[in-house]
Amino acid sequence: MKKLFTTILITVLTTIAFAQSQDYTIINVTTPGTLKSILAANGEPFIFYLKVTGNIDLRDIYSLRDDNPALAFLDLSETTISDYLISPGTAAERLSPANTMPEYSFSNVNAWRGFSPLVSIKLPNNLTAFNQRAFFNCTALTDITIPNTVTIIGRCTFYHCHALKSIIIPNSVKIVSDSALMECNGLTDLTIVSSDTYFNKKAFFWCKNLKTITCLGSTPPQFGDQSFDYLDALTTVYVPAASLAAYKASKWGTLFYIKIKANPTDDLTGITSSVKVYSAGSAIQVEGTALGETVTLYSITGKQLKIIVSNGEKLNIPVDKQGIYLVKIGGKTYKVVV
Repeated sequence: MKKLFTTILITVLTTIAFAQSQDYTIINVTTPGTLKSILAANGEPFIFYLKVTGNIDLRDIYSLRDDNPALAFLDLSETTISDYLISPGTAAERLSPANTMPEYSFSNVNAWRGFSPLVSIKLPNNLTAFNQRAFFNCTALTDITIPNTVTIIGRCTFYHCHALKSIIIPNSVKIVSDSALMECNGLTDLTIVSSDTYFNKKAFFWCKNLKTITCLGSTPPQFGDQSFDYLDALTTVYVPAASLAAYKASKWGTLFYIKIKANPTDDLTGITSSVKVYSAGSAIQVEGTALGETVTLYSITGKQLKIIVSNGEKLNIPVDKQGIYLVKIGGKTYKVVV
């Protein structure tokens, strides 16, 4: 069994670079709980690229986890997760809520399944929560975007997801629970969008390669004991320039006083003109540009992504993933979080 999963791992890693060009197997589920039988009828046990649409529940998530040993790239963006009553009529009866990634969704607890091949997953667009250990020990998971509908990241959700490089905690998230991203040793960049997100104890404990934290909220987010302890590689905590003193006077200052610095992109944000730049879903909206005016989209690192010539009306600019973007219009640059 170990040899099988080693072979799968090697195959997955050699195909990551080509993921965007692959044809996904698309399966629509009309009745929650029937995905396993649909997959069985498909007759292909080694699906690398799979898109599921329709209505699913906990049983379908567990089928994806347990019955697909090669599944590396998964798209659930067009699914709706229904509630499911576990062990009805017994002392263990409990509800797996709707629009929630169930507990142990893709978890690799104690490596009981061998190696977990999951590399990238697109989550349901209407997801509201992660239950505990949803992606625990998914050590190959490199790419995940938390939808801006999620309010709770449950206990140990991404614990030991060593391949994650960066993550954005969107504005919608109110609670990041105990050990949610503990010991994510590959994590280097963390962005916290809202001041209202509360980080419970050990949320990012011992993420030993985390180098940069960027806080976009005007007031410091609150956090529990050891939530940001043992970040041995941390060099910088970027905060809004106008809030520098507030962060240094808070619990953030107690831990990271000399590392707290004004966000270098703050002086790029011009909001005084008639132009409006804001996010809506997975796109950037631009209003108030003149006919023929050039709009240029950059990544937060300064990489040019798109050039659009305005038609004089509101522009809708889709982006590939959640993140911080710069939009240059005329002599001004706007920062927007998607």
